[in-house]
Amino acid sequence: MNGVKDGQLKKFREADWPALQAELVKYAETSVRRKKWRSGSFLPKGMEAPDLVAVSITKTLNAILGEEKEIATWNEEVNPTLVEHLRGAVDTEIANLLRSEEHKKTNYSALVDGDEAQEIFEAQIDAQHASAPEPDDSVEHKRFEEFRDEVMKELEGDEDTQLLLFTYEELAATNEVVKPSDAAEKMGVSVKEIYNLVKKLRRASERVSERMEEKNGK
Repeated sequence: MNGVKDGQLKKFREADWPALQAELVKYAETSVRRKKWRSGSFLPKGMEAPDLVAVSITKTLNAILGEEKEIATWNEEVNPTLVEHLRGAVDTEIANLLRSEEHKKTNYSALVDGDEAQEIFEAQIDAQHASAPEPDDSVEHKRFEEFRDEVMKELEGDEDTQLLLFTYEELAATNEVVKPSDAAEKMGVSVKEIYNLVKKLRRASERVSERMEEKNGK
C-alpha cells in the first residue's frame, strides 16, 4: 500500500463513525427525497438510506485496500475530507439506483395497453397512486384483472406474499400513498420483511408477464 492509501486508511480508522454515519444517513435521506422515484415509497432493490451509506462506506474501504474499482477511489484533491468523499459515494449509489433496470421498469405515467398491465400492477404494489383501475368492461381493465389473478396463482402457497398484496389493496383504498411502514404495521411484521416480500411479489409478476407475452405471441 502506498503512502496516500496508508494515510487514507489511518483517517478511515480514526473517524468518529457513530457521528459520521448519522450525518451520512441524514444526507442520504434528504438526497433520496429530492429525486423522483418511479418505484413510489420504495427504493429499487429494497434499499434504504442506511443501506446506501453502508455500501458507500464498504466500497470506500475496499478502494483504499485496493479491492474496489476506481470509481470508489477517494480523491483528496476533489474531496479533502472523508465525509465529503462519502457524500459523493452516496450520490453515486443513488444514481446507480435511478439507472437500474428495476427502476426503469416501473412507470406510473404509462397508459394501460398490452403488457403495461404489469406496470400498473407494480405501481399498485409500490403504493404511489396505488389504486387499481375503476371497475369497468374495458379491455384494459380485463387485462389488468387477468394479470392480477395470474400473479395470485403464481403465489399459491406463499401466504405472506399474498397477504402483502391484499394489505396494499386495502390500505390504498383509503390512502393516496401507502408507506412500507403502514404495511408493516398492518401485517405485524418489520419493514425489512415488507421489502423482502415486495421483491418476491415483483419476481412473481415478472414471471407472469413473461408467460402472458409468450401467450400473446410477443
